[in-house]
Amino acid sequence: MDKLKTLFGKYVDSGRKQNSLSPYAPKKNTLAALLKPPIALLDNILMFYLTKWKFRDYNVIIFDRFVCATLIKFKALNYHVNWLRPVWQNIRVDIGLVLDAPIQQSLNTIDDRDYHILYTNEQLAIERGEYLEIAKKYGYEVFDTSKPLEEVHEKIKRYLGEILFSRSLKE
Repeated sequence: MDKLKTLFGKYVDSGRKQNSLSPYAPKKNTLAALLKPPIALLDNILMFYLTKWKFRDYNVIIFDRFVCATLIKFKALNYHVNWLRPVWQNIRVDIGLVLDAPIQQSLNTIDDRDYHILYTNEQLAIERGEYLEIAKKYGYEVFDTSKPLEEVHEKIKRYLGEILFSRSLKE
């Protein structure tokens, strides 16, 4: 999707080094620092609602991240996003899953990638905290990914089977 990012990208990412492995965060109070969060949020909201409309006749639509994912990342990178919190924290889905990874596990996963951006423990902790807060607020199921992959996979399948089956019986 990223239509707004494409349109405004040269302004909001000015000064960004293309091959840097460090997370990009513009200098505070620059045009990029002020424009990037609302543009990204608007882009994510448009993608979310356009996708829901496009597939409105389907019983299930699966999104691989929350509308607020970009803003949570920006918060971890110290952008000014709290003023957008009432918007990004209140767009919800019917069923949400949070895959909770301990910080060290996240760092190991990042290290195992061929190409990766380096994040600090603090940045990852901020992101994790935000997702757990959303899960608690909306009653989304949280899965502990420090368990073996097969075990987590089975728990997710069981949970989705139960919740989707019980909802279809109610309708």
